[in-house]
Amino acid sequence: MRRKLSTLLALLGAIVLGGAQAPADPTAWRAEQSRETYAVETAAKVHLVNLLGNVTLKTTEGSEVVVTSIGQRHQDDPGRPELKATRGSEGLMIEVLFSRPEQPGEPDPEWARRRVDLGVLVPKALATSIRTDAGTIEVEGLAALAELETTTGAITFRGPGGLRARSESGAIFAQLRASGWPVPVEITTTTGDIRAQLLEGAAATVEVETRGPITTDYSMVIERKPGQLLKKGRATVGAGGQTMGLKSYSGAVRLDAVIVPEAAAKEEE
Repeated sequence: MRRKLSTLLALLGAIVLGGAQAPADPTAWRAEQSRETYAVETAAKVHLVNLLGNVTLKTTEGSEVVVTSIGQRHQDDPGRPELKATRGSEGLMIEVLFSRPEQPGEPDPEWARRRVDLGVLVPKALATSIRTDAGTIEVEGLAALAELETTTGAITFRGPGGLRARSESGAIFAQLRASGWPVPVEITTTTGDIRAQLLEGAAATVEVETRGPITTDYSMVIERKPGQLLKKGRATVGAGGQTMGLKSYSGAVRLDAVIVPEAAAKEEE
C-alpha cells in the first residue's frame, strides 16, 4: 500500500506542476497536500466529485478509502481547498470544495491556476463513481462497477470490472481484462473518440454507433441507411455474452484485440 501511495504522490506532483499555468508572481502561490482516510463497508459505494482537477484511482486489498490531494491556491484566497465527506443511503460521497474569491468586477483570469488533483486508493471490490469537469480520470484494477463521467477531460480505465463511462468531448480509453462483467459495459461520448481493448479470451457482444470512423480487429457487420451518416456495427467476440456498447455522436470508435494472457494481466494490477 505504501508503494501505491508513493506512486500516486509522484503522479499527482507531476500533474500539478505540469498542468498549472505559470503564475505572474510565483511567490504568491502555494502548493498544498493533504491526506484523508475513510472506513467503508465492502457492499457500499464511493462517489468522488472533483471539478477542479484530475482523479487517479488505484486499488488496494485493504478496507479503507485513502484520498490524497495536491492543490495550488493563491495566498490571498479566502480559504483552502477541502474534502467534504458525507455518508448516506447511496454510500460515501467525497467532494472537493474550493471557495471562489469575491469578484466584484471582471472575472479573475488567474482562477484557472487554482486546481486540486486527487490520488485515491479504494478496496478492489468497491463500486466507485467519479465525476470531473475538465480533469482527467484514470482508474486501474477496479473489480467492481466503475461509473466515470467528465465534460472535456480524458478517461482511462484498465480493469476486470464493469464500466459505464461518459464524456462530451474527452477521449475514452478502456482495456477490459475479463468477460462476465457485473453489468453491460457502456461507453458514450458526443464528439470524443473511443478506443476499447479486449484481452485474448474475452467474450462479449459489441455494439457500435457513430457518425465518425469505425476501426476494429474483429469481424464486424456495419450498417448505414442511405442518406444517413450514422453507422451501426455489431461484433461477436469469442462466445459472445455480456453486451459492450460503444456510442459516439461523431467521434472515432476503435475496438482492438490484445493478445495478453489473463494471468499476466492480473499480475499487473
